[in-house]
Amino acid sequence: MTSNLSLTELRLDFARERRIASPIAGAICWAVAGAFGAVFPARFAPMAMFICVGMIFLLGLLVGRFVHENMMAQGNELDALLFKSVIAASLFWAVALPLCSVDHSSLPLTLGIIFGVPWMILAWIIRHWIGSFHAIACTVLIVVACFLPVPK
Repeated sequence: MTSNLSLTELRLDFARERRIASPIAGAICWAVAGAFGAVFPARFAPMAMFICVGMIFLLGLLVGRFVHENMMAQGNELDALLFKSVIAASLFWAVALPLCSVDHSSLPLTLGIIFGVPWMILAWIIRHWIGSFHAIACTVLIVVACFLPVPK
């Protein structure tokens, strides 16, 4: 770890890495979950969501091999901060699971918001608007989608 560097130096060092494997994996997994939900009966949607969201990290490791990125590298203290933000967001599974047991249609809303939170931390670290835009846009779009009529 590079704990003797200033925050500015840590941010610059962190931003030098591309870090595209995880967003690519997330996009693939969310697209698969969405496609699954559009094709199969609604009763299967929660399982598809659980599987797809659970696969993001593993798929990210695989994608990382193709884009020459090591998602397991811990070269910067801010890597640890971002990892902790993912763990902190994951604690909200304690809300998502009981809510899902009452109404399975709540799962895309809760999971979409839960896994949008670390994007805010990433945006702060790299001082770029795209992470905040991603988190806010996903939250707004998911909430809007929850109020759309469901085709029968």
